[in-house]
Amino acid sequence: MQSKIGVLIRCYSITDYLPYLLKNYAWVDRIVVMNYRFTSAEPREDDTEEVVKEYIDKCFENLKVPNIQLNKGEGLKQHAILNKGLKLLSDCDIVFISDADEFMTQGAMRDIAIKMIEDDKNLGYAKIIDYAFDFYHRFDNRHLSGALVVVKPQEIKFKHIRQPQDTNLRKIQFEHILYHFGFVLPPETLKWKLQWESKEEKLDIVKGIGETNIVLAKPPDKEIMELLDEE
Repeated sequence: MQSKIGVLIRCYSITDYLPYLLKNYAWVDRIVVMNYRFTSAEPREDDTEEVVKEYIDKCFENLKVPNIQLNKGEGLKQHAILNKGLKLLSDCDIVFISDADEFMTQGAMRDIAIKMIEDDKNLGYAKIIDYAFDFYHRFDNRHLSGALVVVKPQEIKFKHIRQPQDTNLRKIQFEHILYHFGFVLPPETLKWKLQWESKEEKLDIVKGIGETNIVLAKPPDKEIMELLDEE
């Protein structure tokens, strides 16, 4: 039996990269977009639904019907949104976990998918580069540290943001890179994001950024840059 691969994308208000992310995941069997405002986030104009519908319309024009499900709501914490999304994707063998500002190359994702399906591990982690305000600088404190990117949905439940409830799960660390653009955003969007992130993580992220070294970084993989430049 052929394995089924899904992706769970969380998105509310920050849709700058969402159309490109949807295209980047066009190869998977199912895409579920969880369009929820986190309980810690102030209400803000949100066009997630419109972006998803526009992407679907373009796919129909090219006779490529995407398997996308948009799930809307509010009043849930981050981990609860993930848990609800995993239930919707419970028919998949593995599920990639992504916010709307996180990218991996398709080659990396396909390699991860193969290894996760073949292995008996529950969780897969990738290295992460946290870009700082543009694609040529990064925050030094999180450079190449691990980020959870893929799970087996029947075996996982989250307890806080992306922290699994069960600490004894079998993990695999991949050498592939997750490119995080969460700080490469317009100033007003970034200000709003930092406010709720500070509440979620119970620390002053603005102060933390000010105290963190920003160093030169290689730009994201050519495949990702070409994806972002297409339109």
